[in-house]
Amino acid sequence: MTALTKYHAYMMAFRTAFRTLQRLKNYKGITFLRTFSPSHFENGDWDKGGNCGRTRPFTSQEVELDGYTMEFYLTQVEELRAAENQGMDMGLKFSLLDSTEIMLLRPDGHPNQYRHSMHKNKTVNDCVHWCLPGPIDTWNEFLFYMLKIERQRAVVENRNHFTVIVYLHIQSPDSLLTSQILFYTQITIGSNNFMRPEL
Repeated sequence: MTALTKYHAYMMAFRTAFRTLQRLKNYKGITFLRTFSPSHFENGDWDKGGNCGRTRPFTSQEVELDGYTMEFYLTQVEELRAAENQGMDMGLKFSLLDSTEIMLLRPDGHPNQYRHSMHKNKTVNDCVHWCLPGPIDTWNEFLFYMLKIERQRAVVENRNHFTVIVYLHIQSPDSLLTSQILFYTQITIGSNNFMRPEL
């Protein structure tokens, strides 16, 4: 059996998710994909004493996307672009909420040694999750802005609703980030009601 890389598995996960959306009956919505946010371990990996004690953001001269971070990012972007091209004929929209590079600059948003293990009475260095205010709040601001833009387009195009797919970002056990669909909803213009469209 041929060994497959983690990048191939990551690519197939996104490809499968996007193809599933393209096959949904009566779905004509917009899909937002938030790109992954890299971890910030220094002085070793998560299981080798790594930590993230920085209290200020990096400057763009101090850090750049490279190695596995760049590979995962490009995989997401390429699969989204392919889905975007395939979905055009079906009336589907795909939009990128590109947060990878800006989150790379924010090592100060992790709890580091202030996270407690769920299974043992000890602290663990967490340089993956975003528990401190600030960096993670920008994701909501970006998504809200993109929803407002889509709502304006729906009004201009005389549509009375638009459908949104929201992705949940999850941390896998080996510290590689993956995404899965959390929910989809139909937003009616001029209403605060959220409805599930029929499949």
